[in-house]
Amino acid sequence: MTTIAHTSRRYSPPEQEFIACQGALLSYITSRLPVTDWHKAGDLAQQTWTRALSQPRHPHAADTDDVPGWIAYQARIVLRRHLSPVPAGDADWSHLTQLLGPSTSWPEHWHGVLADEGQDALLRLAAREVIPTPSAVFQRCAAPVAVAA
Repeated sequence: MTTIAHTSRRYSPPEQEFIACQGALLSYITSRLPVTDWHKAGDLAQQTWTRALSQPRHPHAADTDDVPGWIAYQARIVLRRHLSPVPAGDADWSHLTQLLGPSTSWPEHWHGVLADEGQDALLRLAAREVIPTPSAVFQRCAAPVAVAA
């Protein structure tokens, strides 16, 4: 009988990073949860990876927990949403969509502001970033008009 020797699998760089960070990420999340929520750490870690890998990687300062900064940033968002979810009445999605357009078209940092600071902070930020000054509106709308006397 011939035996086949098991050779180790080669992992891609993202897989290696995942393997290296998974334990640290679970510790990071668990240390910030109440004891009664420790059983949810695995699910929250999965949500963190989903967020982190679905968005562009931005440089963030690394925490002291051996978790890269860009992953820790997403973990903080997931933890904040888990620990203090915005009640359905606090975020008026029809109002936000009417003012800012669909959330899929928002800049990424707007989602973080909404998650971390709430709707009012997002509207203040959007007003500073998007809404033009009255003089800009006047210049854009101004068109030559012929007036008959």
